[in-house]
Amino acid sequence: MQTVVIVGASLAGTRAAETLRDEGFDGSIVLVGAEEHLPYDRPPLSKQYLSGEWSVERLALIGDGELADLGIETRMATAAVGVDSGAHLVLLDDGSTLPYDGLVIATGARPRMIPGLVADGTRLHTIRSLDDSRRLAEHVRSGRVLGVIGGGFLGSEVASVAAENGADVVVIERASTPMGDVLGAQVGADMAELMREKGVRLRTGVSVSGVSIPAVGSSGSVDIALADGSSESVDAALIAIGAVPNIEWLANSGLQIEDGLVCDRTLFAGDSIVGAGDVVRIRLIDGTIARRSEHWTSAAEQGQRAAHNLLAGRDAATEFDSVPYVWSDQFGVRIETFGRPRPDDEIERFAVAADAPAGVYLHRRDGLVTGCIGLAATRSIVGLRRHVHKGGSLDDAAEVLGAAVPSAMGSAR
Repeated sequence: MQTVVIVGASLAGTRAAETLRDEGFDGSIVLVGAEEHLPYDRPPLSKQYLSGEWSVERLALIGDGELADLGIETRMATAAVGVDSGAHLVLLDDGSTLPYDGLVIATGARPRMIPGLVADGTRLHTIRSLDDSRRLAEHVRSGRVLGVIGGGFLGSEVASVAAENGADVVVIERASTPMGDVLGAQVGADMAELMREKGVRLRTGVSVSGVSIPAVGSSGSVDIALADGSSESVDAALIAIGAVPNIEWLANSGLQIEDGLVCDRTLFAGDSIVGAGDVVRIRLIDGTIARRSEHWTSAAEQGQRAAHNLLAGRDAATEFDSVPYVWSDQFGVRIETFGRPRPDDEIERFAVAADAPAGVYLHRRDGLVTGCIGLAATRSIVGLRRHVHKGGSLDDAAEVLGAAVPSAMGSAR
């Protein structure tokens, strides 16, 4: 293998490039990114960078000097528009092509939009890129009224920053609780109570029926019409209703595309082609295709494993088998999840501090612990990821918690 092309210059692609060098690959590496910026970390865009706490320099995943030291060629502000898998060529939007012996696809995802709307970056926003965060920052300060459409992790993080900075914030979520699809109704209700205590207005259980944006240059408000006949008038609105994988450029590649790039359990998608990050769906042992995992830890670990397996070859490749880990910092609380908790699981809550909402929620299915959610409980759950991976019992998990907090743990069953 002489040349590896990596399409996607965010976390998964960067980790893949670094791993290739770490494992001794001395051929050419070309890192292709659609944005003009060198690789940077995205989670702080809705938290520390948005609030002004972090400078742009702290976002860097890898700098010019490190790229030069590793001998990685970059093609920034350049988008891939196609793959000729037979000829082993990546087609770029400037009309050029890149030959490859190995290809890493890590093109990630983009914000899902309400049909018929376009985020103009002035009154109607999404947040995925550095430039998105810069534009949104104007509206997360005192004296502004911000509407957040979507009460998932991303929308709630932005609401947290805006409320802390003194903005008037309303979060509109069609489910009964914010973050309920990930955290479940019980934990979602705990977080809803905290959000209200911090001054956020919640409109839950109602969907958006329309958004009216004033003409460019006018001083009117953004009007958000709701399905129950009410409305909210705001200075600006953020749409945070999920993500869409960047797969259009793969339409004629011959690869399997189903709401993402379908890979086997070793992250191979085709001959000499591997995938990593938010764009990937993995075909499981029973033939079903898992949902995309749009989270930092998964992207980093998949980037590393994809690069390792590309060098090893398909016959010697090892499965990507990692317990999903997700975190979110908002309203003074760190939320962490391990495993694959589902809203319909049996849930046991263990208190780890006197003050709500601190606690650990263990999810179980068929008698085994399948997931864990911690609110302000990092020290308590540090040992649980391995336990969730092997599918232990509730009693065994409780012992892990007891070892971490012997005097504070109490069952709230």
